[in-house]
Amino acid sequence: MRANLKVRADQLALHEEKKEFAAGWIAAHGTADQQARQAAGVLPIEDAIEAIAEHAFSVVADRRRYLPDAVSRVRAALDDRGESRTAVSPNDISVNGANAETMTAAHWTVVNEFRTLLPDATVVLRIHRISLKRDPSLSITAAFGVLVTQRVGPFTVRREFDAEGRGHLQ
Repeated sequence: MRANLKVRADQLALHEEKKEFAAGWIAAHGTADQQARQAAGVLPIEDAIEAIAEHAFSVVADRRRYLPDAVSRVRAALDDRGESRTAVSPNDISVNGANAETMTAAHWTVVNEFRTLLPDATVVLRIHRISLKRDPSLSITAAFGVLVTQRVGPFTVRREFDAEGRGHLQ
């Protein structure tokens, strides 16, 4: 019982620290709208965290974010197999994400670009293995993303970026 009370007290203290940090950050860096909503006490913490993350990743704002495209990858695999009329929905698909254990030269280059641009961040290559639940033998090209995580005050913010050559925004 005493341990639970300690855990709860620690959680409440961290929550207060996050609220205070977010309020200070918005006062210093937020838009006029965010500052007005913060002053009125109606700015959701999620909006503050999103603003903090956008700022933290501003040096890579020109990089494409990773967009899950499992349905189109399954669709392409079915088309290649001559099954273009087979219906596929997101519920038919399983995606298993993990840190990649090996990297191509292109992936190594992309990961190191992020490490150079965000030297205090943790940068890992993620592989997203995709399968069709009803036919696990279907060969589907895996998707890759670069997951970048960094601390900003008491917050851990993260973004996953494209790692498959689509690179910069046009």
